[in-house]
Amino acid sequence: MPDYVMDDSAIALLMPEGLFVITGCGHSGVVNTLEQAKKVTGVKKLYGVILITDTPVYSARSFWQTMWLSVSSS
Repeated sequence: MPDYVMDDSAIALLMPEGLFVITGCGHSGVVNTLEQAKKVTGVKKLYGVILITDTPVYSARSFWQTMWLSVSSS
């Protein structure tokens, strides 16, 4: 999915266990943010995520399905 939001931010920490990402506002979407962090760092294994967002999460189920897709693509 294209990322048209140019002002989003996140912090990607390189941990021994893998990549740990703290998202910004989340307007680009958590999946896009995680994919960009993987691309920039070259680390494919996702260790953890702290999601800080003002974007609505419509249901716990949709959130965990999205997170599962992100982790399973690692």
